[in-house]
Amino acid sequence: MNTLNAAAVLAGGKSTRMGFDKQELLVDGEQLTARLIRALRQDFETVVVVTARPELYQDLEVETISDIYPGKGPLAGIHAALRFTEAEHVYVTACDMPNYDPRMSALLRSIIVEHKPDACVTRQGEWFEFFHAAYGRSALPLLETILEGDIPSVGTFLRGISTYYLPEQDVRMISPDWGLFRNLNTPHDHQEYLSSIVK
Repeated sequence: MNTLNAAAVLAGGKSTRMGFDKQELLVDGEQLTARLIRALRQDFETVVVVTARPELYQDLEVETISDIYPGKGPLAGIHAALRFTEAEHVYVTACDMPNYDPRMSALLRSIIVEHKPDACVTRQGEWFEFFHAAYGRSALPLLETILEGDIPSVGTFLRGISTYYLPEQDVRMISPDWGLFRNLNTPHDHQEYLSSIVK
């Protein structure tokens, strides 16, 4: 059985530094999220976008869902994805992260099969990468408890469940320059990315 057959693109956030909604970022005249969805569909049976602006996705033939706990950050997006898809595990990325590598989802699947964690995230030194990670339905009880509080804490969530931390060196075999975790927060980031993909 495929234990990681759903993916979610989180498209919330305030986009303050970008100056406009990052869901509207374009690459070669195409919505960046559309490119990401197309890539994810090669590896996942189900792909959803967690967004408060479903009208942006009307032409993409993709399921859109809303946070059940609005205003509570990415944890709320993960919660919505797990509830909506009813998947055992969901692969999570974000609308401002332009890169995807199927080797990462394959690595996560192998970890889930072998270790059966509630979540699997990458560690980089003392930090962890919250996206390009997998989260399981088994984590929903604690997730809901945290979301019902005032300030949802990602750290509290991951420490309270069975979390497998992928070592940095293992992930650098897939993404030596850490480009998998690149995100576009500012107009400069966007232009720099566009320049990097010019052939």
